[in-house]
Amino acid sequence: MASLAEISKSFRRSTTQDTIALVGATLVDGTGSPEVKDSAVLLQGGRIVAAGPRSKIAVPKNARILDITGKTIVPGLWDMHAHFRAGRMGAYLSSCGRYHCSRLWQLAWTLPSKLVNGCIATMTPVSTRSKSTARSNERISRSSQLKLNHISFVVQMMAPGIGGTRGDPLQERTRSLRNFDPDSEQSRKALQFLKDHHTFIDPTLPVYELAMRASPVVTFEPGVAKVAPALSAQLRRGSTDAASAEFGEARFAVLVKAVAALHRAGVPVVVGTDQAVPGHSVHRSMELFVEAGFTPMEALQAATLVPAKALGIEKETGTIEPGKRADLVILGADPLENISNIRRTDKVVQGGVIYDCAALWRSVGFQP
Repeated sequence: MASLAEISKSFRRSTTQDTIALVGATLVDGTGSPEVKDSAVLLQGGRIVAAGPRSKIAVPKNARILDITGKTIVPGLWDMHAHFRAGRMGAYLSSCGRYHCSRLWQLAWTLPSKLVNGCIATMTPVSTRSKSTARSNERISRSSQLKLNHISFVVQMMAPGIGGTRGDPLQERTRSLRNFDPDSEQSRKALQFLKDHHTFIDPTLPVYELAMRASPVVTFEPGVAKVAPALSAQLRRGSTDAASAEFGEARFAVLVKAVAALHRAGVPVVVGTDQAVPGHSVHRSMELFVEAGFTPMEALQAATLVPAKALGIEKETGTIEPGKRADLVILGADPLENISNIRRTDKVVQGGVIYDCAALWRSVGFQP
């Protein structure tokens, strides 16, 4: 992290000492309020001082004005399940406006009573099989912990035994998956249990998609064509037979249906990627949420306000409002018109400091 911080100095367009006025863009503040055309967002000392229509914001004479007419401003994005590797962290900053893991653990040290349990609740026993891991996750929820990882464990709560076992014929397992009923009595009980216990779910859909779908990765995750060479090798996969491909697609379809059911039931869902395509898979999570029935605003909030609520720091971050941390993303197009516009990062602002995205991508071996 120290190395990345040193490298990033050359890509900064400002410092926390600057007073900055971002003017002319469409503002999507993440609260759910209507977007504001021709907005002004005033930053000072790493905080948001004011945000709203440009006509109503008094810009100080000493402010550095950055005209970003035609762009869209959204809150900094969270990845609630990321694995620490230097290249991954650089990719996160360039796409999301936030050092995700470092920020999480920094907050954990400064606010342990609020966050340590939240961090622990994101972990699952790596040495256990899925059934025992699922039981461990149910115990976490029962004890009022905050967050459960991996939608596959929720599916097993909703439909125990779905998809059969490895010893069953593949065609039978595929038929079982296609019979998944997210509205069954068992499914409703599972969803109500999670809702009653105020559990946040991190589905980690992108990593499942990479593992299960038979289509070439670039057809659903264009970011894979831009990753660093060392990471590209990890994301390659061999060919598969037709029956296995059909089974994998059926498995993934069940997971998306389960996320849709969680959303309809009012169970809060957050963006988490696991070990997928750094930075880009945050965007893919949001696209998949829209496919599952979220509105673009709800998908955006799953990567902004809802994670902040999961950690109990929504008064500190998660939306673009006065007094909150100046963590923002400046986009080339409006994600409320098309959620895939979230991929069009132009600049990011982290703690009030503006960074050039293209330079950040290149610094960790990615193509902009």
